[in-house]
Amino acid sequence: MATRNLMLILASLAFAACDESGPNGSDAGMRDAQVGDTGPLAPWTYVTLDENAQGSYPISMTLRGERVAVSYWADVQTADGGVVRELRFADYDIAAGAAGTPETVAQTFNVYGSSVVLDSTGQAHVAFLGPPSNGGTKWLEACAVVASRTGSTWSQSVAATVFDQVVGLWASMVVDANDQLLVAFRDIHYGQFPVQDYQHSFLHVASGRPGGWQDVVAVNGSNRTEGHGGLNSMVLADGQPAITYSVQPGGDFDTPRHVYFIRRNPDGTWPTNPIKVRESGNTESGPKLAWKQGVGYLIAYLDVTDHGQLKLLESPDGVDWVRADIVRGSGTGGYWPVVAWRPDDLPAVAFHVCSDRSGVSLFECPAGEDELQLTWRVEDVWQKLTVDPAGGHYTQLAYLADGRAVLAYKDVTDKVLKLAIQR
Repeated sequence: MATRNLMLILASLAFAACDESGPNGSDAGMRDAQVGDTGPLAPWTYVTLDENAQGSYPISMTLRGERVAVSYWADVQTADGGVVRELRFADYDIAAGAAGTPETVAQTFNVYGSSVVLDSTGQAHVAFLGPPSNGGTKWLEACAVVASRTGSTWSQSVAATVFDQVVGLWASMVVDANDQLLVAFRDIHYGQFPVQDYQHSFLHVASGRPGGWQDVVAVNGSNRTEGHGGLNSMVLADGQPAITYSVQPGGDFDTPRHVYFIRRNPDGTWPTNPIKVRESGNTESGPKLAWKQGVGYLIAYLDVTDHGQLKLLESPDGVDWVRADIVRGSGTGGYWPVVAWRPDDLPAVAFHVCSDRSGVSLFECPAGEDELQLTWRVEDVWQKLTVDPAGGHYTQLAYLADGRAVLAYKDVTDKVLKLAIQR
């Protein structure tokens, strides 16, 4: 069976350190926010959503109105001494200050991310790699699955399946204006061999609702060897799905490389070729995408092989991308970056800082130096604000209409699932 742990991959990457500052970012251009500055300055309200969510796995968050929803994984001991991975859902009503009880969505052996959305009726949906198996002994889950919530009951629908093959890795989901769900995911064929399976992997997008799905190929890997579709991040832009991702030619948890972008055409077709926005030998947790009407696209990623610099890419149209702005370029940090547009059209990035010093292991971050940071750019200067002085892993970020930031994350023990809400 393919039991995976993303933290093991990050552990091998965390020795890469930031040791240079960029001309328009990092410590040279970053300063602490001060009273009187434009932007969010108030303290934070912290909410514990699940105090027993042990597991080094990525989380997903969505915000609709003032309701926050999070999907995440937790390790659960079985009666025979084994471990299964439990996919859970938790939500929080900011206006009422009320948290729901964490719910079990599914149990799986493999973890390749999840993605949660709330449709216009408030119904929650979670996408993930789920059952049934492809019939092999390696992959006990092999389909792109969407679980939908009615009351407190979750029912599963197979959004995409390919006979005796593996689809559904790194699911990323959005919901459109008609409440249609769109799920992007990686297809690794039989999931066994580096060349024919991983190097020629596909990027798919399934659309529809439970009971009626249509699966299309967004990036066809038949004549490519890069290993497309890894660590997807999708948004809806002018009604069309847009996706950024890295390539992973060597396997399901191969080092993610480069930053790619593709957006569906208005006629419903996909471009023949994705855009290779930037080269990178290691994007760590993969690129993250944001879009806003009238402003454009943002992509944030940690470039481990370029001095561990946290970078921001921008484009008004998804075609022309400006040079990378360095958000952070010194010390050891920039982990699990997530990007969003603020309501005042300023770009914002949240991430985990390990140490002010270079070359510090992610497992040895000094207690007085690691923290969860939120940064935003005013003209050419990055403002920074401490969200949680104890740090935070697997960060997610969104903004309320009034400009307050909302972050979901796990604490540095990877056990406690938390929210930080700006007052």
